[in-house]
Amino acid sequence: MTDQLPETIIEVARPDPQLIQELFDKDPLDLSDTDIDMIILSFRQDRADYLQPKEAKPAKGKAAAAVKAPLIETQMSMDDLGL
Repeated sequence: MTDQLPETIIEVARPDPQLIQELFDKDPLDLSDTDIDMIILSFRQDRADYLQPKEAKPAKGKAAAAVKAPLIETQMSMDDLGL
């Protein structure tokens, strides 16, 4: 059995999305170690954003909450579908 070390989160500025896209568009054999580190950093930051608890994520606004449709419960049969 191996002991797992606790994950350490280091705050780093997020790389420019255009730069990341340019790196993905390049031939993988032409990427330098710095380029690969930049891609890995981007993936790690996306993962950290995903793993945040819901209350820690920024609110999307009141407009998104107001759009929720009410739940409608109906009972359908095959005859209702005209089959």
